[in-house]
Amino acid sequence: MHSRVVEEFSYSSHPLELCHSELKWKRERKGATPSGFLCVLLDGSLAGFPPSAHNENCAKLGLAVFNGRLKYPRVLSFENLVERYFSKNQCVSISTAQKRVLLLIGKYGLVGWRIRTSGSDSRVACATFGIQVGSRIIDIVGIDIKTPMAD
Repeated sequence: MHSRVVEEFSYSSHPLELCHSELKWKRERKGATPSGFLCVLLDGSLAGFPPSAHNENCAKLGLAVFNGRLKYPRVLSFENLVERYFSKNQCVSISTAQKRVLLLIGKYGLVGWRIRTSGSDSRVACATFGIQVGSRIIDIVGIDIKTPMAD
């Protein structure tokens, strides 16, 4: 199976439209409604699959079918914003990252979420993150950045 990941996108009038345009899926006819199927992956993200003569579907893959509605749309917006924050601020301290993520949790009104910190707490450590939606945990991990040794 070949795959390609489209990192950031915005929904059009039909969620599979992005797959057709970005992944160059063939249309049955010009102007036709996009075909294929959307499954919900275990991490909550969506996976689009092209139409198939083999009648593959989400159930065969052990995945839920996307019903067109997000259960927690605010969580998805929160995840996107946190991801953007860490990609733009590639070396912030754990304490700075923790403060920023706490502000975002408040901004999005997420109840019952907590931050768990681990890893290095040295002054040269850079924070990275992971989000566990099911358990409502944001892991912020300090990673020591090693400078290359001079030859």
